[in-house]
Order: sequence, then C-alpha cells, then structure tokens
Amino acid sequence: MRMTSWDAFLTAADFEHGLFPPREFELRGDKLAIGDADTPDVSLEARYDRHTTLYLDHHNPSDPFKLLSGHTNAILSGSDFPEPVELLSVSMQADRTVFLPRFQPLLWRRADAATSVSAILVNGPSLEYANGQLSFAVDQYTIECREFQSARDFRREARLHKDDSIATAELVMTATDGNPINADAALTELTNLSRFFTFVRGGNSAVGNLRGLDANSAPTFAHLGFGKSDGFWSERNWCDEMVIRQTPQIYGLYRSMTSEPEARRVLVRALDYYRAANVGRAASAEMALVASYAALETLVPYILSSQAGWSNNLLGSQTAFADKLRAATAFMGLTADPLEHAPDLTKRAKADANGDPFDILALFRNRITHHKKAFSYSGVEIMEAWLLSQWLCELLVFFLLGYRGEMNDRRRYTGWRGPTVPVPLS
Repeated sequence: MRMTSWDAFLTAADFEHGLFPPREFELRGDKLAIGDADTPDVSLEARYDRHTTLYLDHHNPSDPFKLLSGHTNAILSGSDFPEPVELLSVSMQADRTVFLPRFQPLLWRRADAATSVSAILVNGPSLEYANGQLSFAVDQYTIECREFQSARDFRREARLHKDDSIATAELVMTATDGNPINADAALTELTNLSRFFTFVRGGNSAVGNLRGLDANSAPTFAHLGFGKSDGFWSERNWCDEMVIRQTPQIYGLYRSMTSEPEARRVLVRALDYYRAANVGRAASAEMALVASYAALETLVPYILSSQAGWSNNLLGSQTAFADKLRAATAFMGLTADPLEHAPDLTKRAKADANGDPFDILALFRNRITHHKKAFSYSGVEIMEAWLLSQWLCELLVFFLLGYRGEMNDRRRYTGWRGPTVPVPLS
C-alpha cells in the first residue's frame, strides 16, 4: 500500500505568486483499475491547469486502450479515498494517459475532522482597502480571509489578466466553540462564502484546495480541485474598495436569510442572473440587460408575496411586470430617483414612457426579447438601462437582507466615482 505524503500536497505558499497553474504534486492510490486490468500501488501526477481544473497523469497504465471502447472508465481506489474515484480519460499517448476526475473537488481523507481548515480563493474581491484581511463569522465558525500581495500587483494591470485565474487569498476556517470541523461542513461553509463573493464582485469566485489539520498540524482531509470562477476582472458594482469593509456584516445577513430554503432558492437564482448580467456585459449589453431583468423577475414576486402581502391570484393577474416592480420599490421605500444618473435614458423615457423609469426599462427588455422593427436605441441608452436594472437588483437584495449601510452607486459612469452613499431605502 502506497499512501500519499501530506507534504506532497499544495499549501498556501504554492499559490502566493497568484497565477495558475501552480506546481504539480503526487497523488497515490492502492489500485488503478481499467476494466479488468489493475495497476497496484499507483502514483499519479496531479496538476491544475490555468483555469483551475484538476488533471491526473499516469505513465504507462495497464492496457490503457480499453478506455477507447467508450464503455470503460478508470477507477482509483485506496484507503485515503472514502469512495472509489471515477476518472475520465481526456488524452492518451503511448507512455501517458491524462485523466479528469468525474467529480471535483476530490475528497482525500485520513480522519473525519480538523481543528482548522485552509483553502485558496480564486478571483476574489479586492481587500486592499481592508488592509488585506477580513474576518467572517457565522454560527460556530470564523473564516479569516488573507489576501496575497501578488493579487494587488495583478489588479494594477487587471484588464491584461481579465480572463485569467488568479489565486487571490487564503481562507482559514476555525470553529469558535472548539469543536472539530468535518470535511463536508468545511466545504459547505467555504462554498457559501464564495457564493456570497459572487454578489460582492459581480462574478463567480472559486474556493478549492482545502486542507484540514488537527491540533498537532497532522493531516486529516483534503478537497482537491476548485469550483468554477469567472475572469479576474469584473465590472464595478455596489461593492468597491471603500465598501469592502462592510462585507462581513452583510455576509452575516446573507447567511441568516439563506438558512430558510425558499429564500435561499430565490436569492441564489437571482444572483445567478445578476452575475450573468455583470459578466456578459462585455460581450453583449442586450443579453446582459435581459439577464438582469430576469433577476428582477425572480426577486419582485418573492418580495410582494412574502412581505407585501400579495396573494397568488394578484401575482398571477394580468398586471404588467413594470407595475409590480414599481409596487415593490414603493413598498421597500425607495428614496432615490431611478433615472438620476441616466441622462440619455431620461430623454428616451420622456419620449416613449411618460418619463417613467420602470416602463422604459420594461420597454427596452421587451423590445430586445421580442423584436420590433421600429424599435432602435443608442449604445448609451442600453448601457444606462443595464446599469439601472443592476442597481435595482442590488437594492432588492439589500432590502431582503435588511442592509441599509453604505454602497457604491454603480449608475455613476462619468467622472470621479463620488462618495459612497447610504442604501436609498427608508
């Protein structure tokens, strides 16, 4: 039996330079089975590619050509793996086969629990104005987020690395009550934080390379692999460098809300649309607006039914969505003029929608989705409509979370960024 050496695994120091891929490492198993051919005491060369995907290379596997049948996958097993690991072959040469674990992250475990867990955050938000470190506390756990210096260096040339995967921080999770942390709880809590960072930066962040340690720094478990992240650069949204210090407070509100299953389902789906609208903006402003409007269509009915007292019959009536959105913002106590920073869209609203921001937003979304030959618009108008829709998404989420602190007003797109503003809800 050949057991993987803990020293072979990657630590935070291996990621501090930022850019993927880091160095390769060794992963061992008791057996690699391909059909009825077994390779005992197998050693695999593990590596991440530039997009954080985990690959396993095996030199001279037993009868690798059985994989060509399309009916056989390789199975890695051993005492360090709670379940056999199914491997998909993605490349085959005479002396080497490259495998992709069917499910990532891959769990390696020698014990059930740890006193602390270290993980790597990819393409996380900037912590420069938080002195490079934030602490997130929820339930019985504390997660310290320490930004790598290299992340700050990369951000000075962010557009040159806009599509890259950059290791931006180390996350260290501990239990405040001193109880051990099991592998499933560690992955769940750290994934929750990375999903919250989707709202913080407007694009997916990924967490991976989890390493559990006991009180004597002995290894207990590891989750090898990463979730999916969007590119390093993202559009500026409500959370910029001056607001980042508020995120631990907002995360507490987020975790409280998502503890209720229906609220979690609504919020996660809405943030998926919100993220798609932010990430897709560079490729297509039209598709970004449609995605953003879908987020509004997810959040508004939930607010009206769960908090404003609307019945299912009223929600399902022929009432136009623009009217429902107007009702939701009135119920929330919106105090700002939605068209305040949209001079071109304001002119268009006066011409086509009696000056109403919700009607003009609906008009743009509907005419983009359902083509009408006579409808045309300028690039500035569609950009201002997208900014307005994303800003409204942020306010709807803040209302649900109960957050009324500071935010950046993303609708300001000319000149100086301006000061942070209170969330404009009474």
